Amino acid sequence: MTHRRYHHGDLRRALIEAALAIIDREGVDALTIRRLAKEVGVSHAAPAHHFADKPAIVLAVATEGFRILGDHMRTLPEISDPKERLKALGRNYLRFAFDHPAYYRVMFGPHKTQLVLDDEEFHAVASGTFQVLTKVVAPLVHREGDSDEERTRRIGAASVSCWTHVHGNVMLWESGMFDHPELGRSWQVFEPMVENAVHFVAENLDHFTSYPEILAVPTPPEHC
Repeated sequence: MTHRRYHHGDLRRALIEAALAIIDREGVDALTIRRLAKEVGVSHAAPAHHFADKPAIVLAVATEGFRILGDHMRTLPEISDPKERLKALGRNYLRFAFDHPAYYRVMFGPHKTQLVLDDEEFHAVASGTFQVLTKVVAPLVHREGDSDEERTRRIGAASVSCWTHVHGNVMLWESGMFDHPELGRSWQVFEPMVENAVHFVAENLDHFTSYPEILAVPTPPEHC
């Protein structure tokens, strides 16, 4: 195993990159502060200046992952058609999952602790990313005469429906169910799943059933 030898610079950054490398190779369960120190080439006590324990590094990785995902989702071409815009957003989301599997496993894995769930920065970043989706979904579920409360509820329900559909595709791919005997988990294998997922979601939002209660999703501005 090749270890990173840390000499100077941004130790926090080096520890996050080492955490991602461990997760990518061995999974989140293999991640420990001692392993991080060894991977980077610093003393066992050095990481404590930035991360007190494993939950702290999981929190940092999850927060950064949602920040990068949000940036991916905001990078959309100028598309006027709402359905095509949603399809482009879906492709960006799925491309992030393909390009950053270690981040994705931390962001959505079962190992997130109460520290992550209670952290204000994590929630601000994750909610901001979710609101990118709600703004793109809003024009597709608009109904004349809806109250503000009903409009917010419909947007939230539709956004969660979109999210769960594409997330399910990612998790099936991550499980190895669609590994190609020669190509493995390549984009050539994943791309048809991407196209089918985003097309299905965008074309069927008119038929979803909204929920009585859903996540507290701020109503996007009218011009979005």
